[in-house]
Amino acid sequence: MSILLAFIGSFCYATEQQGDTGNFTKDIWDPSRYISLDEILPGMEAYCLTTYKGSKIEKFDMEVLSVVRNIGPGRDAILVQGTDERFIHTGPVAGCSGSPVYIEGRLAGALAFGWSFSKDPLYGVTPIKEMLSVGRVNNAGRSEGPLELAAFNFSKPIDFDEVNKRMRQIYVSGRSFTRGASALPCPLVTSALPAEVCEDLDVSVKPFGLMVVSGVGGGISAGNDANARLLPGACLAVPLVTGDITMAIIGTVTEVIEGRVYGFGHSLLGYGQIDLPMATGQVH
Repeated sequence: MSILLAFIGSFCYATEQQGDTGNFTKDIWDPSRYISLDEILPGMEAYCLTTYKGSKIEKFDMEVLSVVRNIGPGRDAILVQGTDERFIHTGPVAGCSGSPVYIEGRLAGALAFGWSFSKDPLYGVTPIKEMLSVGRVNNAGRSEGPLELAAFNFSKPIDFDEVNKRMRQIYVSGRSFTRGASALPCPLVTSALPAEVCEDLDVSVKPFGLMVVSGVGGGISAGNDANARLLPGACLAVPLVTGDITMAIIGTVTEVIEGRVYGFGHSLLGYGQIDLPMATGQVH
């Protein structure tokens, strides 16, 4: 797997300011596999794939509400509502970021944002064409978007308070899609941390779109599932800390093609291209 492009490219909008992404996806766009926005109409039946328990990928029925053009700079979106009873009871679910949405049996995009206080399971879907275009942009055509990490002068002593302040401003400004809507929070699963530390950590990471969740300790032997694979709808984990204390960000795989894994459907921490490991996981 190409971790740099496959993983990071799947949800960091390198092309969010580029406008038409057709030139970057025409080599891999398959109309029998993907459905374009022009083909999607309100009222069409849809479904998403995600992992609610264990490592089993399950199907959840949905309905298309609308297609919204220019919901953000260079971004379009598909609005869907969950009709599955499980979604109706839970509303928007953290960790479902990246869950692939299919319309007429073709991949339309990934669950990416929602409304925090919505009683109904309303989701915004990032079109698959935008996701496939990431990591395929030439440097000459690239422009800076709101999720670009600010440049810091590392020739001087680092002021971590200033770094923290600037990163929060950059990331928070890029998380809002439209009034009242924001990217789905990603669980930051931790183990071996006291409850009071988790509470303090949750306050610190919340501006970056993360929510701290106490996980099960025990390392790789805990709940090991040999059948878990990086497939559309599977749990996608980004291990950040390993050892006596573990931390991992959790989302969902959207698509796997040409050795690339696409997931989350939205940015991760506001970074551009970075190199991080990938793993599957189990939902307890």
